[in-house]
Amino acid sequence: MGNTVKERLTEYLKFKEITKSAFGREVGVSSAYVNSITRTINPDIIKRIRLSYPDLNTDWVLLGEGQMLKTQ
Repeated sequence: MGNTVKERLTEYLKFKEITKSAFGREVGVSSAYVNSITRTINPDIIKRIRLSYPDLNTDWVLLGEGQMLKTQ
């Protein structure tokens, strides 16, 4: 498991076989956005990620808590 927000988000993208460019287009950020993440993600972008990727546990991305995927 990744230790940073960037590493966890990258882990999810690899798991789902989503390119960083496709992710950026989907949530409305630049293709280099994932590489530019330092400590956290802007709340507006988190909202877009939740809408675009409803299976992703954003608590896991932001805090490293729980599982990568939401359980039903």
